[in-house]
This record gives sequence, structure tokens and C-alpha cells, in this order.
Amino acid sequence: MNKISDLIPDPKNANKGTARGRGMLETSLQKYGFGRSVLLDKNNVIMAGNKTIESAGGIGMENVRIIETDGTEIIAVKRTDLDANSKQGRELAIADNRVGEVGLEWDPETIEKLNLDGVSFEDFFTANEMKQVLPAPIDGSKDKQLDDENEYSVKIKIIYFRPEDWLEYKNKIVNFLFENKIDYRVEE
Repeated sequence: MNKISDLIPDPKNANKGTARGRGMLETSLQKYGFGRSVLLDKNNVIMAGNKTIESAGGIGMENVRIIETDGTEIIAVKRTDLDANSKQGRELAIADNRVGEVGLEWDPETIEKLNLDGVSFEDFFTANEMKQVLPAPIDGSKDKQLDDENEYSVKIKIIYFRPEDWLEYKNKIVNFLFENKIDYRVEE
């Protein structure tokens, strides 16, 4: 059995967390116990669950059971003391989802550094979502925009269409881009 002290907080964690989220997390842990696992790298650096481990340590939890895997199998936490249809089971499910929602606060400085280091965000953030995370460069200047002409650019996948497919889907695609305020250009 490992101890929380064996785990290393992620120095590049992009989630600053919120005070309210931390409070909710501590309440959930005290009331329902652990409901999900955290993710460690091969060196015991916490990749996902930094706030969870911090809160668990804060309320006196110490033991950590590490399950080693290479990512090709699902690791499921089975709570032998809970039934999903019980009041406590439903409350834990709600707490788990709500804590994740309330406890998330992106750290723009860390996100920007990760982006400049070549970390890809394109599969998980639209350009507009990235603009909300990085509303302005860290230096405070408000006149720069997130676009493909400066260092604050977000890489977007280029999609190629056969001419007949473009004609069929053009209106749907353009409407989607417009409704979501996504900058785009069409090159022929």
C-alpha cells in the first residue's frame, strides 16, 4: 500500500481549481468516500486528480492503492458498500459530476505555456473556447486576438472536401461555424 506522500503534484496542472470546488470535494470525500480513481504517470506524478489528492490528504486520508496499466484496459473502481440506486449512491454520482464542474478553473498562464511548448488542444477546445481560456495575452495587452497570425494561435485541423461533398454540406458547415462564432476561410 502506498501513501499520499508517495505521489507528486503536477507542476504543470492547468486547473487552478476553485475554493468552492475544493470545499465541495472535501464534503463529498467526508460524506461518501472515494468514488473514482486518479491518474498517475510512471513516476507517480499526478496527471488527473491533483485537487482530489490534496483534499483527501487534508481530511486525513493517507492510503493509496496503485493499479499499474499501460492505458489499454479500463480500470474501474467498484464500491462494494454502495448501490447506484440508493440515496447515497445517487448523491455520490451527483457530487462527482458537480464537483468536477464547479472545481474547474483553467490557468491561462499554464495553458499558454503548454501551448507554446507544443501541447495540442485542438481535439478538446474550439477556437472560441480557447479564446475564453486565454482572453488576452499574459502581458495584459488587450489588442491582440487569437488567430493564425500570432503566437497565441490555436491550431485547427484543416478539413478537405471533394467538390461534390462541399456543395452538399457547405451551408450546414458555414452555419455551424457562424453560430459558434468560429473564424474560418475557404481555399479552393
